[in-house]
Amino acid sequence: MPSRQQALELFKFGGASLADAAAVRSAISIIAAPRRARLVTVVSALAGVTDRFLALATTALTGDQDAVNAQMTAVFRLHRDVAVGIVPRLRAQRALIADIEMACADLHTLLHGVSSLRELTPRTRDFIVARGEQLSAQLVVAGLLARKIRAEYVDATDLIFTDGAFGGAFPDLYRTDRAVRETLLPILRRRTVPVVPGFVGAAPDGAVVTLGRGGS
Repeated sequence: MPSRQQALELFKFGGASLADAAAVRSAISIIAAPRRARLVTVVSALAGVTDRFLALATTALTGDQDAVNAQMTAVFRLHRDVAVGIVPRLRAQRALIADIEMACADLHTLLHGVSSLRELTPRTRDFIVARGEQLSAQLVVAGLLARKIRAEYVDATDLIFTDGAFGGAFPDLYRTDRAVRETLLPILRRRTVPVVPGFVGAAPDGAVVTLGRGGS
């Protein structure tokens, strides 16, 4: 058995625990609480965001670009409001909002492509839906850094290797175990909290896949 100094805890925050800025602040307080064990944190998308992104993909497929624009504006505002509520320093807040805006702009461009082509592949759907967890993890890292807690965003595609089944991938446990050890242990040794998007993994060709609802 490892010593207490080597003990590891894994915290998983679902969407209901990340509903708004107040909920995210509460999660950050839990992560930041003093403890002897080293900690890895896995986060879901903000409450309702996965469903929003699924709806966005469906809306884009109909070709209704005005509806896509409106829904993407709402998604951006949701994440911006959380950013403002968890990062008090103006410079750090502006940098975080700029990162969110860039991520939303990339997603917006992809959705317009779906709308123009009237084609939505399982690969594209997973790429769209995964953005929710990725944005959530970025927010939590920024909130921790604002509290002077050492934290680092770790992309799940660098950790979770799968069979590549879009929408319901199953992990390749051997490759995943090796990647987790190689990637996370050096971060933990630096007394830094890795924050990982849940629900997301990598296909054998490197594409983003999702693990199915509850797959975090």
